[in-house]
Amino acid sequence: IDSFVTFYDHFERETDPEYKIDSLFFFNVGSHGGGGEKAKRKFLERYNYLKSFPDEVGLPYIPMDSNLFDFYQKHWESDAGEFCRSAAILVFEKALDKYYLSSDYSYKETLFFRFNNVTASFETFIYPLLSTEGCEIISDGCQYMRTDKTYLLKDYEPAHRYLNVCVSAQESACNCGKCHKCIRTLVALDSLGILERFSKVFDIEEYKRKSYWHKCNLR
Repeated sequence: IDSFVTFYDHFERETDPEYKIDSLFFFNVGSHGGGGEKAKRKFLERYNYLKSFPDEVGLPYIPMDSNLFDFYQKHWESDAGEFCRSAAILVFEKALDKYYLSSDYSYKETLFFRFNNVTASFETFIYPLLSTEGCEIISDGCQYMRTDKTYLLKDYEPAHRYLNVCVSAQESACNCGKCHKCIRTLVALDSLGILERFSKVFDIEEYKRKSYWHKCNLR
């Protein structure tokens, strides 16, 4: 949801050419289930799963594999995700002047909630500090709550075919429909009455069979 909204805002709706997205990147720095060969396979599965989309919109799609996560596997990507992603961006520093990093949280959530992920709570000022004179790392999407982001994408047809939110341990890149990120997305789509639009990326019938239970367990 977060990355797709950033793309929608700064490619489809952006009017300033200096701020319009002109390249897409896909990094392996810890967000594909840790380190090692299993994470690399998941990284490649996800990359291949999504690569038709950049072709459709006519943008280069640049993968970057790494073994960064192998150095701190006892921790999790959320412990230092902002620093890992920034490190990956700065590998390309000489070729970039701006890079959008999609925020998980709104300004209100960052201000009033206490997160286990401390760095995410402060990402609005961590990224400017990690930027360089030639490459600005921009935290994007804090102006929206997650429900707002879901609503923005309800009529964006590519999202109906490529939305990928899953964090399950399965090696497949497809949405499992069972992990907490899949469920929160499905419940939001359900509340908007647009589940069927996303039938290509979720098993809607399977969700419907358990939707009452999922809603009762929301907190």
